[in-house]
Amino acid sequence: MRRWALIIAGLGACLLAGQALAAAFNGVEFPLRRADIEMIRKTEAIIADRGAEVGDEEAWTNPETGSTGRVKVLRDFMERGRDCKEVGYEVKFPNLNDPYLFKFSYCEVAEGEWKLYFR
Repeated sequence: MRRWALIIAGLGACLLAGQALAAAFNGVEFPLRRADIEMIRKTEAIIADRGAEVGDEEAWTNPETGSTGRVKVLRDFMERGRDCKEVGYEVKFPNLNDPYLFKFSYCEVAEGEWKLYFR
């Protein structure tokens, strides 16, 4: 199912915003690179093609940066009559011990059009 294509674009924007927030709050540079975001987008597309069912998970590795991670569909839910999904992201960087964990929710706003949902 390619209907998750807009989710992929939304994630890139969120992760870039997260980079700025992490730098502001932690005083350190958030090491996510565009090449890593591209790997995450490809991984999301694999999951979307399989139907994005709860529990569906796919790992990724970026040999260019040494970063690794995984994307997992955590749950389905309804919000204001719309189908929604919560997706978890784990990103590990080669020079850091602990992974970064993200959760984003996306809701279908029109047939085949999904957008980032904020509560």
